Amino acid sequence: MNSEVRGHLNTEPQPPVKAPESRITPAIAPLSRRDVRMRNFILQMGFDDPAPAIRPAQYAALTFQPRVVLIAVAAGIVFQSPAIFAVLGALLWSSAFFPNLNAFSAVYNRTFAKNAFRLGPAPAPRRGAETMAGAFAFAIAVLLLAGFSLTAFVLEAIFLAASSSPASASARLPITFGADTRSSPFGRFRGQGIE
Repeated sequence: MNSEVRGHLNTEPQPPVKAPESRITPAIAPLSRRDVRMRNFILQMGFDDPAPAIRPAQYAALTFQPRVVLIAVAAGIVFQSPAIFAVLGALLWSSAFFPNLNAFSAVYNRTFAKNAFRLGPAPAPRRGAETMAGAFAFAIAVLLLAGFSLTAFVLEAIFLAASSSPASASARLPITFGADTRSSPFGRFRGQGIE
């Protein structure tokens, strides 16, 4: 029986088996941490999942407003100016309540978005973040006018931390002004949670 088995074996050398081609495309390839952070920020602001080719341009456009807010908050803290916080609050609330007239988007679209991603009206989560940030700015302005400098300083510190998180690429602060509806438990129940 042993000789029968040997007779049926093919002892000729076989050509090497070609490995199957990789089916991983850039669209489903693992994302870097930076790409994941950009994607999550875009999703948290209420926008659809961006294509990998436009993700950096969309992220740059969406972080323009937080960077301007950060500069205004820093200037308001340095000068302890209720006027700066009042103007910032008015701009943020007008952007939230009238998304088609968003001053930040208009400035970005006229200066930086010549051939890049153009900002349109903000979705609800972004408007919610603008509303909360505007409320903080107005509260700080009122506290500074009323002479409650210690309380104003505490709110200024919270506002600075919150506005520096989305504006800075390396910040990992737990406080952010953003209605993170897709990563909330309710968003997860609807199947829209982010990674």
